[in-house]
Amino acid sequence: MMKMKAYLPILLVLLFTACEVINPEEDFAAFLRIDEINTSEVGTANITDLWFYFDNELQGTYPIPSVFPVLRHGEQEIYIAAGIKKNGIAASRDKYPFYRWHNETITLSPGDTTLISPKISYNTDIVFIEDFNNQSIGHQFDTTSTSTVKPEFIYTNNNGYLYTNLNQVGDKMSIIGPTTTLPLLSEIYVELDYKCNANFLVGLMCYYPQYALPKVTNVITPKEDWNKIYLDLDDFVTSEITNGAISFSVWIAMDQDTTLENSELYLDNIKLLHEE
Repeated sequence: MMKMKAYLPILLVLLFTACEVINPEEDFAAFLRIDEINTSEVGTANITDLWFYFDNELQGTYPIPSVFPVLRHGEQEIYIAAGIKKNGIAASRDKYPFYRWHNETITLSPGDTTLISPKISYNTDIVFIEDFNNQSIGHQFDTTSTSTVKPEFIYTNNNGYLYTNLNQVGDKMSIIGPTTTLPLLSEIYVELDYKCNANFLVGLMCYYPQYALPKVTNVITPKEDWNKIYLDLDDFVTSEITNGAISFSVWIAMDQDTTLENSELYLDNIKLLHEE
């Protein structure tokens, strides 16, 4: 019993030392804080998280806003990539290939919090954008021959959007954008803002040497408020080019939902982007 008492102080010292190793003091870490991001150069955006790097080393992926610790001190060069939900799927988060990475040099001190406000811009030219804002020159989308309803183009305070109201059984709305060629084995995305109370379709009108066919790439589900979605089309385009397609148009369609009195769709800021 006496021997146990003699060893007790040593055991306590070892225990506290071990605790300090496992749980180092919080003020050893520096902290980074991101409250918001500046998207003025890209317009509407739906950036869900930020991928944070020191040099080429991933520190972590963080939501917005966020405060997180880093075990680095002094002057550091950081890189931040904007993350999205590919095709609107929460389980398919990735860095958006067409947003330029934010880069800056910061100084970190143990226990201090450094505020960062990343600025996001595009790293490539947009193949086309339709924001429906310029009433005087019209718009780049036309209704197709299968459309029984012509959408309206609403203009308010120099801002415009497309609006479709399908209220009769059998009503259909179908529009296509400008025709363009698309590269093989390249990142290709369509961005669009929307709100709707029924499903609608997004895809591409695929032009082959002798005919053209609309093909669905995504079924978009209802959203009560405006939402931006990023649609990844590279695998689809590669497959269609392999099958003989020579050019494409963005194609959007909606059929009247017979369970609803009115099927409504609002569209804005439609963009097509691909790697140079």
